[in-house]
Amino acid sequence: MSLGLYAVLALTGDGPHWGDVLAGGPLTGLFRPDHPGGPVGSGLAFACRVVFGSIWCWAVPAWFLWRGARLVVRGASRFLPLGGRLLTLCLASAAWLAQPAGPLPGEAAARSGGAVGWYLASGFHALFGRWGGLIFLTFFLLSALVLVARPWLGPLLDRLASVGVAVSLGFGAVGRGVWWLVALPARAVKALWSLWRGVGGDMADWRRNSRLEAQTNNVPPHVGAGRTTAPARATRMVHMLEPAAGPSDLPTQTEPSVPVTTVTRGKRGGGSVSTAVQRPPAGDGEFPEVDGGLVEPGARIPLPDLDLLHDTPAGGTQMTASVLNASADLLEETLRSFGVEGTVKDVRPGPVVTTFEYQPASGIKVNAIVQRSDDLALAMKARSIRMEAPIPGKAAVGIEIPNPTQEIVSMKEVFTLAADQLRKPLSVVLGRDVFGDPVSIDLADQPHLLVAGATGSGKSVCINAMICSLLLRCDPATVRLLLIDPKMLELNVYNDVPHLLTPVVTDPKEALRALKWMEAQMDHRYRRLSRHSVRNIEAYNHKVATGLVTGDDGEPVTEPMPYYVCIVDELADLIIQLGQEIELPITRLAQKARAVGIHLVLATQRPSVDVLTGVIKANIPCRIAFRVIQKNDSRTILDANGAEKLLGKGDMLYLQPGRARPIRLHGAYLEVDECEAIAAHWREYTEVTRHIALAEERDDLSGFELESDPLFERAREIVVFSQHGSTSMLQRKLQVGYARAGRLMDLLEQAGVVGPFIGSKAREVLMQPDVLEALEAADGEDPL
Repeated sequence: MSLGLYAVLALTGDGPHWGDVLAGGPLTGLFRPDHPGGPVGSGLAFACRVVFGSIWCWAVPAWFLWRGARLVVRGASRFLPLGGRLLTLCLASAAWLAQPAGPLPGEAAARSGGAVGWYLASGFHALFGRWGGLIFLTFFLLSALVLVARPWLGPLLDRLASVGVAVSLGFGAVGRGVWWLVALPARAVKALWSLWRGVGGDMADWRRNSRLEAQTNNVPPHVGAGRTTAPARATRMVHMLEPAAGPSDLPTQTEPSVPVTTVTRGKRGGGSVSTAVQRPPAGDGEFPEVDGGLVEPGARIPLPDLDLLHDTPAGGTQMTASVLNASADLLEETLRSFGVEGTVKDVRPGPVVTTFEYQPASGIKVNAIVQRSDDLALAMKARSIRMEAPIPGKAAVGIEIPNPTQEIVSMKEVFTLAADQLRKPLSVVLGRDVFGDPVSIDLADQPHLLVAGATGSGKSVCINAMICSLLLRCDPATVRLLLIDPKMLELNVYNDVPHLLTPVVTDPKEALRALKWMEAQMDHRYRRLSRHSVRNIEAYNHKVATGLVTGDDGEPVTEPMPYYVCIVDELADLIIQLGQEIELPITRLAQKARAVGIHLVLATQRPSVDVLTGVIKANIPCRIAFRVIQKNDSRTILDANGAEKLLGKGDMLYLQPGRARPIRLHGAYLEVDECEAIAAHWREYTEVTRHIALAEERDDLSGFELESDPLFERAREIVVFSQHGSTSMLQRKLQVGYARAGRLMDLLEQAGVVGPFIGSKAREVLMQPDVLEALEAADGEDPL
């Protein structure tokens, strides 16, 4: 850096010219002692101007200054030991103190820098001039000081910096205090105005309540019964959760608010039990036989009693208002410590979590609250905290904090409380929401359901709750079930129940056959609906109930078309083993099966993109997410985060069709013995109902499709004469789609032409060409 400054000094002086050099010689004319930079500066200036010109010569000092600055920043002087650093400091200080150097080292020089300093100063002045020598000696002294003081200079600067920060913070606090004093009058005026408005609002409420009380006193007692006045204004509302109803508090099925049909059945061990079957009143535009969810004729099979379910177990300790207020105060203080101002306006305790309605102050961003979820969990001693920011329709953020002790949401309690909601054939209960209200859904409105969650999160219990909801309310004439359980553990309890179309399917290949059968049944139902000019199963059943549907023999059809519910307990196993082959019938059913009363419930414990593909998700808008491990899994299920913050054990997020945000529910708990009791009730009637139902279904399907598909004869000829039972070959020969070729192959299997499905291999052809020729040569008689 000193070389750069010296070069600037040399270039600013009047350097030698070519004439001076030629006249005085290279030594006298080039190295001029009267130059400000001395002889060396004179020669340096002449060389720079000759080599780079009068303009670009200034690049030389700029380069030296840049290199010097880099050396200062990087600190490249570590090779000198401590003794060398001290010697350099002594020489530099002696030379600097000996200035200005006289002709001889006199007494003044001896008192300041000594003879060594005088000789050093004289040499610098002689070579670089007075100002050039001063520059070099000054930087020489500063460099020596840095070399010696470097070990403790860094910590000293750090201390000074910290002191500076503290001083600045102190001045900042003083400034804030001054600003608070300046704004104090405005704050006082605002507080008085708020107080005046509050007093005015209280007076208005008092006058309104007085008028209501006066009106109530002037009417008969039975008119005003049950009416309550509006509560007084308060800064925070705490809604106490009512304790769970015990067995004596729950309304029974024998006391419904609508007309009922009572049937009597014999009970094992003697005696009889009356079972009330609730039926809604038929209103305008409603179909009684369909919306009631139960079949009318004679109540051939009585429905199970709710007594088969267990009573509500003892829940956790009831949270008092003081505990809830203390939690709200702690939440406010925690957020205030992070600079987030606001108040808790409402507290709503639930069976598992308590929802705090937090209203932030003006100017507070929502993200500032959401980002503090982990800090709030630490302060509230909670395992996890979920936020709904903002609450739809409110200027507040919902903060859901788990209760210290969680209640068990029993199936019997939820089923009884939601009795008024269970008016459709496919209505099932899910559980209770965060406020403790029962929640039920209609599978026909969903129209298909996707359930996903980690192992042990409550997914299988939710599936059992749906199945038991259907078994408690519907007989086999209303709902039929197709249960697919590749895990072979969860759904075997329902074997031999008359609602089942077939025993619980556990083999993936059999599951593929069952889904293809369901796909063929969907096409068959569409043809039937088209024949009778109706658009959906509800309209068809309404025509059946009014006697407007006739069969092939001209007699009116009396049996309504039942709903089909296909439940797959583990979709991942089917996708892994069969891939796209199983995905095709699922996709087609999800796209078209709603109108004909066929609905899917797909469950998986592996919510990854290779299992829940985009095609499946696009056709199943209704989804239930239980607790997952990663955020990616939550986004795969719900297209949003949140499932990773659930508590498990039935805690779920339910995404309704047409809604952007899911709602939080706590699933109804159902033990295995309760499922076994309900299934045992229906097994008493398995031999009669199931045998007749499946025989009618099989005859209906085969007799209709074998006669109606014009390509059946051609497909039979291709397969028999080629002796190769391949679906892809039929697709290629007949120039049809894969779905229709698969249905033709299933029909050929029913007719005994080919064998069963054996994976990726071609089916075995059971009919020989000569047999087919003999059949065709017969007098138009086809035994198939």
